[in-house]
Amino acid sequence: MLPEIREQDVELSSDLTTKYALHPILARVLSSRNRKYPSETLLRASPDLSSLKGVSPARSLADFLSLPVVARKNESSILFYGDYDVDGILSTYILFRLCQHFGIKCNYFLPSRFNEGYGLSERIVKQASEQGYDVLFALDCGTTNFAEVALAKELGMEVFILDHHVPAETVAKGSIPDARIINPHLEEGVSPLCTTGLAYLLAKVWLEETNEGDSLLRENFLEFPAIATIADVVPLVGDNFLLCHFGWKRILETKNIGLRKLLELCSLAEASLLTYKDVAFTLGPLLNSPGRMAHARFALELLLSRTLEEAKTIAETIMKLNRSRREQQDRLFFEALRQAEGYADAQILVLYSKDWNQGLTGIISARIAETHNKPTLILSDSSGNPEQAAFSGRAPRGVNLLQSLEPARLLFTKLGGHSQAVGGSIRLNLIDKLRKALWDADVIMKETNEYVIPVDTPCDAQELSSLEPSDLMRVYPFGDSYPPPRVLLKSVKLTKKNLAGFDSTHLLLQVTDESSATDLKLVGFKRSHLEPSLKVGEIYDFALEVELDNFRGRLGILLRLLEAYPSKL
Repeated sequence: MLPEIREQDVELSSDLTTKYALHPILARVLSSRNRKYPSETLLRASPDLSSLKGVSPARSLADFLSLPVVARKNESSILFYGDYDVDGILSTYILFRLCQHFGIKCNYFLPSRFNEGYGLSERIVKQASEQGYDVLFALDCGTTNFAEVALAKELGMEVFILDHHVPAETVAKGSIPDARIINPHLEEGVSPLCTTGLAYLLAKVWLEETNEGDSLLRENFLEFPAIATIADVVPLVGDNFLLCHFGWKRILETKNIGLRKLLELCSLAEASLLTYKDVAFTLGPLLNSPGRMAHARFALELLLSRTLEEAKTIAETIMKLNRSRREQQDRLFFEALRQAEGYADAQILVLYSKDWNQGLTGIISARIAETHNKPTLILSDSSGNPEQAAFSGRAPRGVNLLQSLEPARLLFTKLGGHSQAVGGSIRLNLIDKLRKALWDADVIMKETNEYVIPVDTPCDAQELSSLEPSDLMRVYPFGDSYPPPRVLLKSVKLTKKNLAGFDSTHLLLQVTDESSATDLKLVGFKRSHLEPSLKVGEIYDFALEVELDNFRGRLGILLRLLEAYPSKL
């Protein structure tokens, strides 16, 4: 893996240091990324929540804006129809609670992953009509539900859709459901937000229309788009960055008693600060676990808790479901791993068991894809459908999975997703045919393991050691599309090396500069393969990612090892 140092804008870097008092390393990081993300540089140098672009360019915004006023005037009732993942749950929570605040008659419905599945359900649409709802408001779904939207309108309901999902075939046809819809993929100028981000910004303009200001919104809801944006792996640029930058700080200060109790039970409440990974790998999976293992309503009911006792009971249930998820996930992974051994020569792995939990297929496919370095589809009919298997697919870096599946598209009942992740369904009697069709599939794989690691800036040990957590917090968080700062630590002597972890897959290094005045510790997760080539006492350059860390509750800087190179001095 070869380092490639991005081109620096020296003048911009200097301005960021002098005018905005950014640490020199971070100033160089932002300036090196300016060519790709020109609008992001000053946004991170001086974040301001008032600079949110919002949903104002949306063509249907006027209809969305009038909804609360018209609903109160006409005493209309609204059903918020969400989804079973974090984004669907939190977007439903924001708009449902706000409409309650407005005194509007409203209720919510979250589908079961195992019964209704993703998207609007014809059965629930009919039930909503029978129960007298005037408005069906779809959240994190609905863009592809042409038939269900048409049915709702036929039954006399108005339909609103707030969503950020669009499969390729819908865009190609240029068609959308006959409804009032805001979807960043279908609107020029609307920020590429997740649905919770869209819900928050819609709530913001609702409150502005009612002259209540947005302090109520910031104090009660700002943490939720931050959680959903990170959990849904949405690009952390533009409005997404602003919502996360300000919302991430509010998670530990949340007024929501349900969220506070969950943070307490998962041992995050006492942290000095949450990191991106705390949200992505602890809080997000916890909120997702009810939808994967039982029903997503547990997560929403937690947030709607009115008493500490109620919050405690539901939070404990979610913790149990998450433990069960982890145990079942490990079992399913090893079962899939054994099955994969029988298809070692396949270009794309197609693995199936009728007993696998449909709620875990995405996680398992990602782990198998990483283990075998092959695109992987995990199929299961655990939803109880006698003729169909649902599947999730993931691909390793360098593979466009959706494009790789295109030759077999006609075999699928449903197929959607993007280059790294797909989902859909297929008839059970076509699984073997699919496996054969993908056995020798034309997959775009890396030709060699020596690929380029883009690096933002070189630095020396002394400069890197001067970087404080408070410096990093000014431009935090980093994530999808805008990763943590990458530096090339130049000309340091290796003084210690050790393998760590129960399976010795992690590499711990200690290095010092030429004068031995500055010592740094480097952590190489899953980098044990580098250990044999590293000699204590030799001089090296190290490619690193610089991250915030709160190990054991102590806030610090983590230097994550990516690669090592003999120094050319």
